[in-house]
Amino acid sequence: MESSILLLCKYGSFTLVVKVATSFRFEDFVGSIHRKWNELVSRRFNLLYVVFEHRNCVLENDDDFDNMLALATAYGVSCVEVCICVEEIQSSGCFDHGNSSGNGECRTVQILEDPLEKFCHRNETKWLSADWASLITHELCEVGGEKAKEFISFVSYDHWANAYFFGKRYGEMSSNAVESFNSWIREARKMPILQCVDEIRVQIMRQMYERKWLSRKWCSVVCPEMDLLLKNRFDKRKTWHVYGSNDEVFEVSSFPAVVVDIRNKSCTCCRWDIHSFPCVHAVTALQKIGVDMSQYIDPLYTIEAFRMSYDCPINPVPSLGAPEVTKETAIILPPKTRRPRGRPKVARIRSRGEKVRQIRCSRCQKLERHNRKSCKEPCD
Repeated sequence: MESSILLLCKYGSFTLVVKVATSFRFEDFVGSIHRKWNELVSRRFNLLYVVFEHRNCVLENDDDFDNMLALATAYGVSCVEVCICVEEIQSSGCFDHGNSSGNGECRTVQILEDPLEKFCHRNETKWLSADWASLITHELCEVGGEKAKEFISFVSYDHWANAYFFGKRYGEMSSNAVESFNSWIREARKMPILQCVDEIRVQIMRQMYERKWLSRKWCSVVCPEMDLLLKNRFDKRKTWHVYGSNDEVFEVSSFPAVVVDIRNKSCTCCRWDIHSFPCVHAVTALQKIGVDMSQYIDPLYTIEAFRMSYDCPINPVPSLGAPEVTKETAIILPPKTRRPRGRPKVARIRSRGEKVRQIRCSRCQKLERHNRKSCKEPCD
C-alpha cells in the first residue's frame, strides 16, 4: 500500500485538502488547484510550503515536489501546509522573473480579502493569519510613518503576529508580571525598607501555602478554570459533522470548514496552535473518535503542574535576635525631587481582554467596579 500525505493548500481564507501519493506529480497538484479556483488559471502564483522549522520552501517543479515528499517522510509528517502567493503586475509591461525594469513592475502579494465577511456577520474574534501580514504591515506604515517603517524593517513577524510565532502563549491576556506584582505589593511598598521586605516575604509565603492547600481539593486532571472552558466548548459544538481523512486528520463542517490534525495538535483556525489548548473544532473531532481529552492538553494546564509550581515553600524568618530598629534608621526620607503634577498612579493598567471582577456597592446597590468608599452616585 502506497504511503500518502495531505497537502493543506491555503488560498485567502479557504483551504483545499489534496491527498498525495508517491505516484502523484507536480502537474497533478497544480491541476487540482486550477479545478478548485478557476481564477488562478489566468494568473501566475507561487507555491510555498512549511515543514517544521523549514519555512518558505519553494514548490515549482517535479524535483521540488519529490523533495517535499522526502522531507515530510523524514520528519514523519502526515500533512503539509502549502500557501498560494499570487503575483500581480502593477503597470503595463511583460512579466519578468528578475528585477523589474522599464514600465513593468512585479511583486508577490498575499490574498487580502476576507471571504468570511460575505457569509458571517456575527461579532466573533478574528485571529491574525499569514494572509493578513502584508495588509497589517501596510496599515502600520501608513499610520506610523517613517518610524513605523524603520521599526518593521528590523522586527520579524514572529515578534508581533501570532500566525508566525511558534512558541506557546497559553492565551494569557493579563499585564506583565512586574506590573501585576507591583500592584499586589501596593501597601507593602509604602513601608520602610526592612518592614517592606519582610511584608513581601510573608505575602508570598501565605499565597504559596493557600494555593497549595486549595489544589489538594481538586480532583480533575486540569485546573478548574480550564476544565470549565473545556465544558463550554463541548456546549458550543452544536450540530457540526466530522469527516475523517485518516486516523489523525479530520474535517469539521463548521462555518467555515476547518481541518484538525490531532497528531500535531493543530487546527486551521489557529486557536489550538496558539493557546496549546483544544479549540471547539478539536473538541468536536476528539469526541468523535472517543479518546481521552486530557492526552491532548498541554501539561502546564494540569493540576499536577499547578501543584509543582507551589511545591517549594518559603521558610519563616523569626524576628527573635534581629537587630533593633531605631526611629532614625526606620524612617527613610524621600529624595529631593520635584513632584510632578497630578496624583501619582498606584493602580496598574489592565490589558485589553482581561476580565474584571465586579462587586456590589453597599451604598447604591449597583454591580460595578466601585465600593461604598469610592461611590459617587447621588443620594436619594
